[in-house]
Amino acid sequence: MTAPAVTTTTAALLISEDGRYLLHLRDTNKNICAGQWSLPGGHP
Repeated sequence: MTAPAVTTTTAALLISEDGRYLLHLRDTNKNICAGQWSLPGGHP
């Protein structure tokens, strides 16, 4: 029996000295979370 595949991802929550968050606005042409704000990150 083989082990199930493991999904590996990363994300970062960056906060400036004045308390602002760095977010990423996803392209409206993407299949996942199109047009939504998200944390910068991804997968290898």
